[in-house]
Amino acid sequence: MFFAHNLKTVEHCFFSRLGGNSTGLYKSLNCGNGSCDLSKNIKKNLDNIAKYYELPTNNIITLHQTHSNKSLLLKNTINNNKYLYDGIVTNKKNLILSILTADCAPILFYDPEEIIIGACHAGWKGALSGVIENTLKDMISLGAKFEDIKCAIG
Repeated sequence: MFFAHNLKTVEHCFFSRLGGNSTGLYKSLNCGNGSCDLSKNIKKNLDNIAKYYELPTNNIITLHQTHSNKSLLLKNTINNNKYLYDGIVTNKKNLILSILTADCAPILFYDPEEIIIGACHAGWKGALSGVIENTLKDMISLGAKFEDIKCAIG
């Protein structure tokens, strides 16, 4: 696990491949429902992450990442639909925003003044098409101030 020094005031973490319940080709902390890993292993991995944060597994918000520039502004209820986005922003408490990467970069955002969090999956295609900018725009639309937003690249 890795932590960003500039995000000390918000719970966050960059997990690596180490640990987890997956085996064989997926031997890691695999959380990718789109992979061919056994769903029971993915569930156990997600359960372990939720346990680390002392929250229910249902509080982990996962995206079906598509290398797009789309960011989800999560204001209200959470449902079990697949979110087809590469960025996510919320001001709701007790949620775990999840970004999965292999050779792309996860970026975490935090406005400590307005308590708004965001995360995005910045592969080359999404980064060039504006996923970072769109994630920041969603934060600002919730009340964040650009100059107050801290970010960390995983």
